[in-house]
Amino acid sequence: MAAMKHIPGRILFVVIMVLLVGGCGLFSRRADSKDVGRIDARGKRVVIIPFQDSEYYYFHSADGIVLASYTAVRLQERSPKTEVVVPEPGQAMLPLKEPTDADWQALGEALSGDYLVAGEIVRLTTRDPGVIGMLRGTLVARVFVCDVQTGSTCLQETFTVFYPPGSPGGVGVPTHDVTEAVIRKGVVAVAASRIAEIFRK
Repeated sequence: MAAMKHIPGRILFVVIMVLLVGGCGLFSRRADSKDVGRIDARGKRVVIIPFQDSEYYYFHSADGIVLASYTAVRLQERSPKTEVVVPEPGQAMLPLKEPTDADWQALGEALSGDYLVAGEIVRLTTRDPGVIGMLRGTLVARVFVCDVQTGSTCLQETFTVFYPPGSPGGVGVPTHDVTEAVIRKGVVAVAASRIAEIFRK
């Protein structure tokens, strides 16, 4: 215990949070999330499209790109028999307006996918309104999964997650212990775990 006194508080906090996010089940789940783990993509190819947000379209949101990449890693860890792909912008063409089911199906077919995952980061904040000196990540996202063979949407939902995990209703973390960049990446990582758990192990 004496050795820990020499570890800066910020570094110690980051290490602890990375360990927590790496675990399973450490995210806020809706009471009606009965679809979690419903889709069996083992032995199949899942294409994850970088999410859009309120300002930037698919493939152009920095947070959306990170969310797709983190989700791919989490899903590959969760289901090693699933092939997971995050396409580059040049590999996929989407209409300038909101894509239809037929657009998503065509994109999934072009990328040889069995399932296509896409969605929107509705809101991402690193501190609660009116709270000074404390940070807490909140991310609200809409996600859907397209069955490429049929073109149908087999899952669609909106969820909210928090970082640090287990902090809904809490006051967050003092700003002198963590940066907003760490909070931002952390809440995106928790959201990625939430999306990955849509699929079965």
